Amino acid sequence: MFITDPDSEMTMLNALLGQDGSKQWSYVELCLSVPWFCATVCHEEDGFQLKRTFHLSFPEQLAGLIKQVGNSLEGVDVALPSHMTGKNGWSMQPLRAIWGGTAPDDSFQYLYVTQSGKRFARFNGPQHERELKNAKKLVRILAKRRESTHA
Repeated sequence: MFITDPDSEMTMLNALLGQDGSKQWSYVELCLSVPWFCATVCHEEDGFQLKRTFHLSFPEQLAGLIKQVGNSLEGVDVALPSHMTGKNGWSMQPLRAIWGGTAPDDSFQYLYVTQSGKRFARFNGPQHERELKNAKKLVRILAKRRESTHA
């Protein structure tokens, strides 16, 4: 979902920061107009509080990150494309939950619920988890942005 271009690789930073095999990029391309997530993790190292921000493509990746970092998760925002919000451009909103289930047309659907309670579905899918067959809460972000659980 995120595409990197060799011209955007930051070789100087890779030499300094890439000892763990990671690479640094000055930009990435988003190739699909579908929701993605911005998760901020806060941890302490040598007496300093450090934050790392992860951009994730899929709800399953987000659920895995939440399970891995536990209470270190500071918050998650969902980036929603314009066709899901009716607004011009992308919209980023604090995430409360992600539901998954079968829509009335028998397709699998995700339903994204923001902290304000607004619900967003892809492909004009169900607008409430009650409309999903076999609905399952896949991700839950508690009201306090630092407390999260993998549902």
